[in-house]
Amino acid sequence: MTRFCHDARPSSARAESIGTVRADGLPDVCGTCPSTRTIGGSDGGPPALVRVGLGSQTARMTADVLSPALLHHRTPVEFDFLRQAAFAAVSHPGGRPWRLWAVDRGVELRADGLHGLPPGGVGMQTIRIAAGMALLNMRLAVAAHGNCPVTVLLPDRSRPRVLAVLRGGAAAAAAPGERALFATALAVGRQAPVVGPGPVPQAVLNGVRSAAETERAWLRSIADAGERARIAEQVPAIREYGTAGLLVVVGSNHDAPAAHLHAGQAAQRIVLTSAMLGYAAAVAAWPADLRSAGTLPPSVGGPGLFPQVLMVVGRPDSP
Repeated sequence: MTRFCHDARPSSARAESIGTVRADGLPDVCGTCPSTRTIGGSDGGPPALVRVGLGSQTARMTADVLSPALLHHRTPVEFDFLRQAAFAAVSHPGGRPWRLWAVDRGVELRADGLHGLPPGGVGMQTIRIAAGMALLNMRLAVAAHGNCPVTVLLPDRSRPRVLAVLRGGAAAAAAPGERALFATALAVGRQAPVVGPGPVPQAVLNGVRSAAETERAWLRSIADAGERARIAEQVPAIREYGTAGLLVVVGSNHDAPAAHLHAGQAAQRIVLTSAMLGYAAAVAAWPADLRSAGTLPPSVGGPGLFPQVLMVVGRPDSP
């Protein structure tokens, strides 16, 4: 008997989790979706989420992984509603490197500007991280709408431009935290907040760390002034922040494309969580900044630890 909704993360992280379906066809956690069943269970009904083979094409996969019961909802999420949420996400300073394409009961999130970019290069990594930030906002939008968000990351190897497919699943009441995060997403918008000086309480640091871990990323804080100065020597992009705020590193345990999408969702959740707590968070260094820095100090990464972005968390300040 295989239970699909098992999650080994702490309960605090599970409480804010939104369901996804991984690229290997296995559904991820859906803490708010009541229609997830157990394969071989005694309820007699078909499983709401089913295993899909790796060879499936995404055009079929996004329909196959969802049962009709999971897809049924009287008022499907409107494309314009999801687009509004995606456009409100923090984006790369160079522009919005992704596009949305309407599909049945959801959207495809596609990479834009792929010409000449190697799949494993820093350009694609940046596109995936920026797209992940938009994806988090859309997941929150689906949850706030009253549906269980179901996401397939990198669903088709033959279509590398398609980064994710998001659909509204079964009717499910959004948790208060999800509604608050979505309201914050629309209020904050894509404008990078200005981070001012001042200490960051441990409670805020705990909140942003939990936000990163919820999205399958890790977070390290750089509190030592000397260590921060050494990092600034190698990553000039963070020098403009001076001593403002607390420098944090958001990373993953591997450098695969899916990890970039998770890191982007983590970065956006950190921005929203900080705003909810009365603080501000901004991406200070993107992958190109980190790649050009060469060997980073152990506090930023290490064996099996891949930094994706550097962020600054602190008190909000007026421009």
